[in-house]
Amino acid sequence: MVLDPKASRALVIGGISLKGGGPAKQISVLDLASLEHHVLSLEGDPVEVPTFAAAIWDPENERAVVIGGTGSAADLAQVFAVRVEGDAAIIDQLPEFPIGSASAPAAAYDPIGKRVLVAPFIHADDPALTLAYRGTYALDLRPGAESWSTLVPGEAGPPAPQLSESRQMAYDPALDRMVMVRSGQTSGSTDVWALDLQNPTSWIGLAGTLPALPVSTPSLLWDDVSCSFLSFTRTPNACGFDAWAIDAAATLFAPSPLGSAMFGPGGPGNGSVLLDAPRDRLLILDGSDCTEDDWLKTVEIVGIER
Repeated sequence: MVLDPKASRALVIGGISLKGGGPAKQISVLDLASLEHHVLSLEGDPVEVPTFAAAIWDPENERAVVIGGTGSAADLAQVFAVRVEGDAAIIDQLPEFPIGSASAPAAAYDPIGKRVLVAPFIHADDPALTLAYRGTYALDLRPGAESWSTLVPGEAGPPAPQLSESRQMAYDPALDRMVMVRSGQTSGSTDVWALDLQNPTSWIGLAGTLPALPVSTPSLLWDDVSCSFLSFTRTPNACGFDAWAIDAAATLFAPSPLGSAMFGPGGPGNGSVLLDAPRDRLLILDGSDCTEDDWLKTVEIVGIER
């Protein structure tokens, strides 16, 4: 799910089908005012609408950019842009991810560099392949100049990922850096790193961790109103999530609990979280655990100064 703030809507790209739990090979639009959504027709270049892809909003070109993910038969290296025109999603293929397939990568938009940064971080038994997947790669989003480059080599990246580990990245405009959180499917601390975009030589571990929790895919969002990060970790067995506000100090990761939310049967599973800042609420898109009549939940933001 990708936020298009200018049009007050979100794009829902692929994911898990509400019927049968298989891949959802579709792109739809969610109106943030009415919370009504409709499926778009697909036009333009042929691509496979993925599951577990990364997606960012490119505000300069008013399009979503989708990286990697999992297809019907294998993980994908494809990268494509999505523009909305009327009831159609116009697909434009972009250069493929440079080191091969990327399932569930972390990605964030760099508004100063006009690029998307991608950290694939998939688990691999081959040490040489693991090193490549510890790197951070940048895709120039200027029309006609789209190309990949290596921003941080694997040697200067965070530790190699473990099985069932998830990572999310967000841009910190106050300090012009990327911040990344890591969590896994089993109990254990969530690690945090920062990358200075003025001198992007290596990811630096930040002091502090989120509490140890059994969590699913983490979400990390920047809130322009409170000038802080909002971090969310889902607890799929309990059908809920826990949230923290994070002090955006230069070297400190100091979470302040925002509380928990419980959803009952059909909890958030592997869904996405978006911040609808004008309405002071979160939009939580259910994943594979959801039911068709309860696929989207809204939660009012409380507990931080906004």
